[in-house]
Amino acid sequence: MTLNKHFGLGAALIGAFLLGAIVVAYSSASDDPAQVNSAATPSGEGFSQAETEEIRALIGAYLMENPEVILESVDLHRQRLAEAEAAAARAAMAEVKADIVSAVDGFEAGKDVGNAKVAVVEFFDYQCGFCKRAAPLIKDMISTDDDVKVVFRELPIFGDDSENAAASALAARDQGKFLDLHFAFMEASGKLTADRIADIANTVGVDIDTLEDRRVEKDVSQSIANTQALAQAVGIEGTPAFVVASLDGDYLELIPGFRPDELAAAIDAAKQASN
Repeated sequence: MTLNKHFGLGAALIGAFLLGAIVVAYSSASDDPAQVNSAATPSGEGFSQAETEEIRALIGAYLMENPEVILESVDLHRQRLAEAEAAAARAAMAEVKADIVSAVDGFEAGKDVGNAKVAVVEFFDYQCGFCKRAAPLIKDMISTDDDVKVVFRELPIFGDDSENAAASALAARDQGKFLDLHFAFMEASGKLTADRIADIANTVGVDIDTLEDRRVEKDVSQSIANTQALAQAVGIEGTPAFVVASLDGDYLELIPGFRPDELAAAIDAAKQASN
């Protein structure tokens, strides 16, 4: 799922009406340049009643003949909001970049982690369908691309089962089994109940008693809480979400949802931006 976007259609149309349609309609219908300037930049005295009625009539006629103007205005409004949100997200991420690419509260993997130029930070939930769809791509990425490391950040949003799975995966780090358990969870279908988590962990060779003792320790739950706070700080509202960052450059991009083409393009751009 992607970041929530709420657009007020009425507000968009009003914006189009005031900033676009009025000026275009009035200027198109007027032969007097002075009237065009007056409509675009009205004086402090404003329009007379007769002028207001004339403008309304012109706008009504213009929109009846050109209804696509409304849709174009709404699209432009949405585009501007999306661009503003993206800029705000990049600014927020820049302030916490070191925290985002850190594996302290998660796990990092790659073909050559120490020399990677790009970090792909994935925020995920083990019960998220699109996260499961992204898993094969991530698995391939960490085994084939010398320049990329993946930072796994647990962001459980689907209730207690997701919380338990996230805590179990983090607890498995001490046994060197994070990746095994991570991809086993991603490949599993159905709910990840406590019994199912234990069965899967046992299948990949995790010591269950040790895992259970480690899973409930405070630093594990704190790591999940830290990731949740970080996600909120940069505007991540769903899973999966990917932050692509050049480790020795200024490139930062947030990609909400599973969009393989956009993710690949962002990784290429981050590589090019590396110093």
